[in-house]
Amino acid sequence: MECIRPSYYAIIPADVRYDENLPPNAKLLYGEITALAGATGFCYASNAHFASLYKMSERAITGLLGKLQEQKYIEIILEKDPQSGQIIRRQIFLRVSSCDERPLENIFYTPRKYFREGVEKIFQSNNLSNNNIPPISPPAGGDPPKGRKNKGKDYKTAADVLPERFEKFWTFYRTHVPPECNAGNRQKALRAWDKLAPSDELVTQMAAALAKQVKSQAWSTGVGVPHASTWLNNHGWEDDWGPVAGASQGMPEPAGNEEDAEWVS
Repeated sequence: MECIRPSYYAIIPADVRYDENLPPNAKLLYGEITALAGATGFCYASNAHFASLYKMSERAITGLLGKLQEQKYIEIILEKDPQSGQIIRRQIFLRVSSCDERPLENIFYTPRKYFREGVEKIFQSNNLSNNNIPPISPPAGGDPPKGRKNKGKDYKTAADVLPERFEKFWTFYRTHVPPECNAGNRQKALRAWDKLAPSDELVTQMAAALAKQVKSQAWSTGVGVPHASTWLNNHGWEDDWGPVAGASQGMPEPAGNEEDAEWVS
């Protein structure tokens, strides 16, 4: 892995943290980029560096960077040799949030005096500010909270598309997320499923891919495992989560198959 020394702290602004169009691993990668960017506002780490750091494939890193660039959180500049035309360096620039027009050096530089005052004072003042309180999210999974108003129009009891297969998917996903994670909100997963409107053939493909992903070493760590709705919205079955946990180096990985997934039929 490249010898790169990141900053001690990473920064993930609110518009990145709460962006439902970003998979969790993309948000984590954004934080790593901020740690490497410092006051310059850019980093030059390669996909191989990020892949080695987070035990992911370079292809998966490419996809995550693409998501961040698509949402305009980063800008990638490729520097080419004028004679050969080959890429000699890549720079990943941070783009200032639309809701925060401060200079980058003011965002990423923390005056040393704050460390002398004590970390607890910094976070206490942040927590007491109304501007730093994120919106309250509904409880994950299950039925809507009691007493919720106007729930009749929005609440779904079953999927409109292949409802039996959705229930098997939901059960499988909840069963196979690591203990420190959760499958997310069932209502969001229902809406994501119906928006996707998968065919029987696509569900079979999704099932085989997910059966392999949940056995991977990266998934078992719990880092970046998405909610079910995010997995569906971002075509999670196309992601490469790397080698299966416990697989011997140099040995072929066992392929996901229909028998591995309880919700395949």
